[in-house]
Amino acid sequence: TKGIGQIVEKDMIAFMMTLYKERKALVKTMNSTRSVFTTVSYLIRVALLFISFFIFMYIFGYNTTSVWVTYSSVQIVVAFLLADSIKSTLNASVLFCVVNPFDIGDLVQIDGETLRVQEIGLHFITFT
Repeated sequence: TKGIGQIVEKDMIAFMMTLYKERKALVKTMNSTRSVFTTVSYLIRVALLFISFFIFMYIFGYNTTSVWVTYSSVQIVVAFLLADSIKSTLNASVLFCVVNPFDIGDLVQIDGETLRVQEIGLHFITFT
């Protein structure tokens, strides 16, 4: 600023450049986390579909107890079989949300080759 209440063109340009860079970084971060939230929303929709299926069966008078016992037994077996994968996925998603080393569009140098980050998933990063 120059004097009282006067803004110099240089300060205005510096402020606008800072604002532009922060907005650009925010857009990159939102693009890279979009795939994680898409996966989570898909899992929530599937869970709600199963719950609504059992509610409709109960409303229309079907024997939901035997279906529920069978479904629960299968889910217990699947949980034991996929426990390590589920644990790894949850750890990766928490780590991804807390520590985000790359954003989509970043340039990364690996083994002397410069690559651009195209997609970020829970367990992978796609470079082009």
